[in-house]
Amino acid sequence: MTGNTRYEQWIGTALQTLSSTPTKDNLTRLAVCYLDAAEYYAVARRLYDCYYCIKCAELLSCKSNAIVKKVIEICLRCKNVIDNSEIVDALFDLVVNSDFDGDRSLRKQVFEAFHWFSKSWDAYLDFCDWWGFSNFEAADFQIVDKRNSLAESAYIAYSRRLARLTVAEYVFDFYIDFIDEMLAHNFTVYADYHIACFLIKVGFPSDCILRAFRKYIKQKHGKAWSWITLSHLFEEGTIEHQACTLFAKKCDGTHDDNAETLNYRKVCHDLFAAIPDADATFWRQVQQELRAMRDSGTFSEKKR
Repeated sequence: MTGNTRYEQWIGTALQTLSSTPTKDNLTRLAVCYLDAAEYYAVARRLYDCYYCIKCAELLSCKSNAIVKKVIEICLRCKNVIDNSEIVDALFDLVVNSDFDGDRSLRKQVFEAFHWFSKSWDAYLDFCDWWGFSNFEAADFQIVDKRNSLAESAYIAYSRRLARLTVAEYVFDFYIDFIDEMLAHNFTVYADYHIACFLIKVGFPSDCILRAFRKYIKQKHGKAWSWITLSHLFEEGTIEHQACTLFAKKCDGTHDDNAETLNYRKVCHDLFAAIPDADATFWRQVQQELRAMRDSGTFSEKKR
């Protein structure tokens, strides 16, 4: 029996059972059969078709943890296959309408499953707002295998997506909260980087931004994007802008040192030489300034 024929038979049997005995349990079994088929067809990019069948059969009113668990399985098993934002929308729609019992462990699994799509899923910000970062627990802030924690990864992903949007009051609120969490937990220097990028976007003074970047640069000075980002601090044509651009080219292997006309390493070193690492006092001052900018309502993005 081929895979698709097997799933069609399961669905057919579940439909017959539901027709003869229209109970909630049998409705749930049919929904899970459709989702089993969806998981199989995801490999063939047909998952959305299966979701549409579920929706047409009015199975979204079926409230069950079983549906949520199956959606989680699909996300995890097919995470490297699903490349369509509408498919993720469909899966998320199932979770939202399943009205599962709120089990904290299951809720965390939902976040971990959908967080995988943070870079490509159009509705990732809406998902995070629905899930609620306040639901993170102490264990979610623990660094594992020298990688950032689940919570930090979420803050960074949210920040990355906010960078595509126009700055508004709620964006300031997010970064004020981001700094709170960074000070309360053991975050990596990538947190500094993403907060500093926002400071550039809203036009903080250069010395403040350089201090925000300092710990990150000390550890990740070989990353080209670090210097590309820093170049936005300076007007094109300035020595500092040229130095950052040259350093970025050096990092990605496209710069020829033999053709060097500017000692970019020294210029970039001197940018940070007299600046101390950012500490809690510094970040609290940044928070105060962010609140003032938010409350004034006169903020605007720095033009680059």
